[in-house]
Amino acid sequence: MDQQKIFEKFAAATLKSVQNINDWKKALLHIERQEKSVGFKSSYINSLDEEIKIDTEVDYYTSKAVQELYKITTKHPLKHINWNKALFSLYPNNHFEIDYMWDQEFQDEINRLNKEKP
Repeated sequence: MDQQKIFEKFAAATLKSVQNINDWKKALLHIERQEKSVGFKSSYINSLDEEIKIDTEVDYYTSKAVQELYKITTKHPLKHINWNKALFSLYPNNHFEIDYMWDQEFQDEINRLNKEKP
């Protein structure tokens, strides 16, 4: 799967989350990625510039797409060496942006929880 198809999956999932909302200026898909798992949260920015949390509707293939995107972005040394969170932003005109981030506190918590497993 190439990046364009991955971004199309993210856009479809994001649009599905805001399909019944009339006043969204930007829809957000918050992605948390670990080696063997992916988590999602959704929200949107309304006409008053308030961020409103909403239900996230993603499927297995969208989770798989996140892992594919990670492989793609880490193969190119001058791009995103490592990330565990991403923010996919979609606008009503279908323009999108994606920001990749490393959250050390998030990673530390995952590492701590993994150590506690029996």
